[in-house]
Amino acid sequence: MTALMYFLVAVLAVSLSVVAFLEDRQDPARQAFLAFCGSLALANVGFSLSLLPGLEVFRGLYLLAGAITAPTALWTFDRAFLRDDSDIRSGEAF
Repeated sequence: MTALMYFLVAVLAVSLSVVAFLEDRQDPARQAFLAFCGSLALANVGFSLSLLPGLEVFRGLYLLAGAITAPTALWTFDRAFLRDDSDIRSGEAF
């Protein structure tokens, strides 16, 4: 039952990211969000498959995807909260 729950979380993450990406494909924040949710979904699928008997080999997939998830999260935050430094450089106040 636990493996099914993690698999459903992975499907939900992919579906939300694809819907957000298809609204505006040129937006860098949405591209980064798609990569983040993809790595999160891969980690959840790897973990859910590693819980099943005889499929312990998927722990490697889970570890690899888990190592990729943190950098893609930082990349997503960087793209989502871009700063416009042009006002600061020109000397203008808010």
